[in-house]
Amino acid sequence: TSQGSVQDYDIIIRWRVPDNFSGWASNPIDVYGKRTDATNNAVTVFVYDTAGTLENAAGTQVAGTTWTNTTVEATFAGTYTAGSYMTIRIVMAADTGGDSVQVGEINLDYLSTN
Repeated sequence: TSQGSVQDYDIIIRWRVPDNFSGWASNPIDVYGKRTDATNNAVTVFVYDTAGTLENAAGTQVAGTTWTNTTVEATFAGTYTAGSYMTIRIVMAADTGGDSVQVGEINLDYLSTN
C-alpha cells in the first residue's frame, strides 16, 4: 500500500463441507501467506464451524517474509456438519511505505466416509 495509514482488508470464504465428510485429518487447514515485513503487516486466519462458532479466538498468523505455509490449528473441536457451510475469514493488514501482504493457497484435509 502507498496509503497514509494501515490498510486492512478481510476475505470471507464460505466452504461447503462435503457430503462424505466424517472429520478432520490432523493439521487440517494450511494457508500460504507472505508479508514484506513484520511491522504492522499481517495475514491472520480465523475459522468458524458450521454453527458459526469461532475455533481459534486469537486467529492464526500465517505470513512470513517469504511464502510461508502455516497450519491454522492442529485440531478443531467445533461442529462440522456434512452438507453445511463453514467460514474462513482472512484479515490482511499492510502499513504505509509500499508494504504488502499476500495470501495464496488454502489446503483443507478431511476424512471421508468413502
